[in-house]
Amino acid sequence: MNLTSRTPMTPLPIREKRPRSSKIIFFSCEGPVTEEEYFQILSDKIFSDISSKICLVSARKDFLKIPRPERTQEQWNEQNKSSPKFVLERLENFMTTNNHIYEFSKHSEDEFWIVIDVDDHTASSKINEFTTVLRECTKKNIQYAVTNPSFEFWLYLHHFEVSQEDKKHANKTGDNYFITQMSKSGIILGGNDHKLPKSNDYNIENVSLAVERARSLHTNSKERWPKELGSHVYKLVSRFFDLLPSANHDDIPSQP
Repeated sequence: MNLTSRTPMTPLPIREKRPRSSKIIFFSCEGPVTEEEYFQILSDKIFSDISSKICLVSARKDFLKIPRPERTQEQWNEQNKSSPKFVLERLENFMTTNNHIYEFSKHSEDEFWIVIDVDDHTASSKINEFTTVLRECTKKNIQYAVTNPSFEFWLYLHHFEVSQEDKKHANKTGDNYFITQMSKSGIILGGNDHKLPKSNDYNIENVSLAVERARSLHTNSKERWPKELGSHVYKLVSRFFDLLPSANHDDIPSQP
């Protein structure tokens, strides 16, 4: 399923008390294409059997309802605002405008996340905004999953062990190294803009591998974001595994 034809991740506006959880996970992503499509694959294919226990809701759901050919440049420009403050702002706006549907105050089990990259956000001219956004998230009980250098590294972890050469590409802005390495092995991002993950490249086995590989890179538990090569997206995806029936994920350690 591609961005032009898919149904956005939108739960029914009715909460049913479920055996393990009535939790809904709400998230806002930095990129309007790669990240959104990846989480759509998780929702449609890999975690579809827990749709009665968890719903992934994109803060861009209204934008994604618009068929791709009909999206205006102005709409794209708005969605391409990728600095951390805009990612957080989109989520907060979503929470405000949809509170009458989801009644957030009645459901403390809900989780709210932003998914962002290091990119150049930790450069001296931008680091204040970056750290301010993380502080605001902590203050507002919003969790964050940061990847260094970019979300494509999280995709890379589904397919490859991390090498010493890979580690040289941390903190590099505009580096297509991980996309190139995947492409050499036939794992190609599709679409006209070469940003769309393909559903056939992802399954529960390699998603669990990505979680474990990313966790092994996170050696400092006090680290708010990966200062070297790493992805804290594993923290978010671990939440999905936690909601699977235990028989389906005995080999997936729970996120502490």
